[in-house]
Amino acid sequence: VTEQDRIEAAHLVCDADLPFALLHPGASDPRREWPPEHFAAVGNAMADAGLRVAVSGLASERETVACVIAKMRAPVIDLCGKTSLGALLGLAARARIVISNDSGPLHAATAVGAPTVGIYWCGNLITGGPMTRARHRALISWRLDCAVCGTNCMTSWCDHAATFVGDVRPEEVIHAALDLLATTDASRVASMASP
Repeated sequence: VTEQDRIEAAHLVCDADLPFALLHPGASDPRREWPPEHFAAVGNAMADAGLRVAVSGLASERETVACVIAKMRAPVIDLCGKTSLGALLGLAARARIVISNDSGPLHAATAVGAPTVGIYWCGNLITGGPMTRARHRALISWRLDCAVCGTNCMTSWCDHAATFVGDVRPEEVIHAALDLLATTDASRVASMASP
């Protein structure tokens, strides 16, 4: 993360000292997209935990981001279409937690050391999941069959865009996020107390 990335991020999320959660509800493959109402429930829970909530996305994901924001009761910082890659890295590095579908922004957040909660289809977790659970939580959908045609997508392929991760419950993601926040808070306090 460069100083320019940090500057761009600071312009997008004012009050640099206030903690925030970064949600990224988009994905390049719609089968990896968790439902917007689930992201909204998690966003509200993060706000209830004392965090501001920012929602990012590409301009092409405007409809998904708008749906998440519309379903939230807590105030939201709408970052859809407003971030360069560098700004996204800067935001992830500053976020108290990043919650995302299995997507490029999730992997970028992991790479810059952000605490992350990722929603994965079981087939993708094997090839793209985090290596440790110290600062990362992976929530897994075990759905194998397409909800439209019933094709087992571990052994075959279909062209339907129905989500494979919708079975992951918001309560599971909220629990994982709150646990990760508590764990990373405890680690930060311990490192500040060490000589």
